[in-house]
Amino acid sequence: MAYEALAKDLYQEGAVLIGRFPDSRVKFNFHPDANPRLLERIGLRMLATVNSLRVFYTHLISPPGKEFLALAVSQVSKLSRKPSVLAVRGDKVLGKYKPGATGLLILDQIKDGMSELNLMYLLAEKGIFLDNILAIIDAEKEGTEKLSDLANVFALFTKSELVQYIIQDEIQRKRMSPDLGHEVLRSIR
Repeated sequence: MAYEALAKDLYQEGAVLIGRFPDSRVKFNFHPDANPRLLERIGLRMLATVNSLRVFYTHLISPPGKEFLALAVSQVSKLSRKPSVLAVRGDKVLGKYKPGATGLLILDQIKDGMSELNLMYLLAEKGIFLDNILAIIDAEKEGTEKLSDLANVFALFTKSELVQYIIQDEIQRKRMSPDLGHEVLRSIR
């Protein structure tokens, strides 16, 4: 039930868009100006996932422009010593760390995995190792498979699961026609 509620909140806050776009039926729109309560809920859900998996890390890292996701996880952490958030700018890693550090990569979505692989290689060159990756959405574009050769990869939702939750709710509330709902579901399979 918690996942369904989060899926609905993502949609209602505009982080997930469903419609007839030129290149797809679903778009993801995560941004740092998101509702702080939504970011807190995302952070709590991601932290619960990490805790249930017993993942070890000393730093939280997100790709450039998505640091707000790592901050959301860090801010809800109940640890007495919160994990630090490292930012990546070009080929520089901003923040304090020691070579041999372990990082948890926090993502909005995993697409084809190429940008994440490049980020992993850059961090490894700096002595920061990513054994685990956690995303809100696995976009089901083979990125998870590529990344899983180098790290444990987890996602709160697959694209199909997320869209299914949203469409069921929207059709039930009569805010989306069943025809559009079925069209969207067909387009992502």
